[in-house]
Amino acid sequence: MNTNIFTYSLLRYVHSASSGEALNVGILFIFPEQKQVIFHAPQKLSRLSHTYQNFSEWLVKAHLKGIKQKVQQVSSDWNLFSDEILKDQRTFIAREFLLEDATALQFSDLRVGVLDTDDFNGLAKSYYELYFGDYEEQEQKEHQRNEKYISQKLYKNIIAKSKDVEQYLQKDIIVESPELTLKFEYAWQNLQKHLVKPLAFDLETEEGIQEKSARNFGYLTLLNQTAKDKNYTFDILVSRPSSRNLFASYDKALRVLESVPTSKKIIEEPQFDDYSGEIVGHIVRR
Repeated sequence: MNTNIFTYSLLRYVHSASSGEALNVGILFIFPEQKQVIFHAPQKLSRLSHTYQNFSEWLVKAHLKGIKQKVQQVSSDWNLFSDEILKDQRTFIAREFLLEDATALQFSDLRVGVLDTDDFNGLAKSYYELYFGDYEEQEQKEHQRNEKYISQKLYKNIIAKSKDVEQYLQKDIIVESPELTLKFEYAWQNLQKHLVKPLAFDLETEEGIQEKSARNFGYLTLLNQTAKDKNYTFDILVSRPSSRNLFASYDKALRVLESVPTSKKIIEEPQFDDYSGEIVGHIVRR
């Protein structure tokens, strides 16, 4: 009989006991042979805060912190807890790792695995990634400098300089040509009507950056005659990739946009503050 086994249990946030609706927020491991307990949980809980309007993030984080502290205590003083652990792990987990007021948090039934490696920490990490890999990926994507990020950053810069300017900013402008209909985030008037288009290149692949630049080259080119007829100019706000390996692809994308045969201006992220100042300056002087 293989005695080198371990057990693990998923920690779940149960939003509604009646519906059984729950999301995983952590995973607890017990390695009896190694006399260790390990607990992993996501750093951020935005999935829950986005899912449940009345979700108390600070309270759940406080409980997670308490679990991590208890895990360290049990691992450090294993012999003090070993009899209870070996006798009834389920009862031990419920009593030692969850406070009485943690009614929304529940550990799942115990699951058993065989430890076939000396690296039990690595195995625990692999299990965590198996259950929470998509969660971590979503968290990462939410922090990408996407179009929403660009739009919000520009808006905040403008309002910080002058709250009175907001009433002169048009939002969600639809521009049409015989071949195309395209929405622009903002518009403001100077000698020309400036149509503001965020374009995020904080993507994961060279092909994605290339495709996005080529697609928008086509869109803006098809609006060229409309821009001439109505005295439009396109202000394209761009964000670069997070990965340095994609900087060359980003530079190529900028050259593609620069070659669009119409009136336009490309504004990179370090220039957003100056550009918002330009908008405020022109509108205030009207």
